[in-house]
Amino acid sequence: MTQRRPRGMRIADDVHRALRIRAAETGETMEDILDRALRRELDMMVYCEICGAGGLETPATKKVLGKDACDQCAAELETALQIGPAIWMVEVSDGEEYEGYEEADYGTIDFGPYTLGWRDREAAEAYAQRAGAEVREGFVVRVIGGDVGDALEAAGIADGAGFDGPAGVVWPHDDEEGLRKRLLYGTDA
Repeated sequence: MTQRRPRGMRIADDVHRALRIRAAETGETMEDILDRALRRELDMMVYCEICGAGGLETPATKKVLGKDACDQCAAELETALQIGPAIWMVEVSDGEEYEGYEEADYGTIDFGPYTLGWRDREAAEAYAQRAGAEVREGFVVRVIGGDVGDALEAAGIADGAGFDGPAGVVWPHDDEEGLRKRLLYGTDA
């Protein structure tokens, strides 16, 4: 026998009973279980990119650091993000090296325009004054075992510079948690 369920869905009583039991066992809603089953049946399932690299087809539940991930991989990706230290960044558009260039803690490797980063605000301000540039607050960002560029792109963050390994991201020092959420979960965070 098929009964009419809320939202116009008709399912057999034995399926409804099994669905109710599964929801009670897992703590999920019946709608979540139905949605996942229908997506799998209709070939609309989004799978974990990390598990998929190992040949597994694990349903993705979150998007973390720009990657579709299952709960376990999402937790691992969340620990891969490292933010800090806080730095002061100076972008020099003329490509000239001024006194104090070698004292920077971080720097880009390109020829021409470049960006330097200091942990010491006063040193950054002194260099910026010599270079005729401005000082901006930011953070050093790393993704252990991953690509920081992918995370920045997924988060919609383009204001910064790639250093040798990490990236320097222009972001207010009083909002490190906001940066963490944006990098982990993208622009919707």
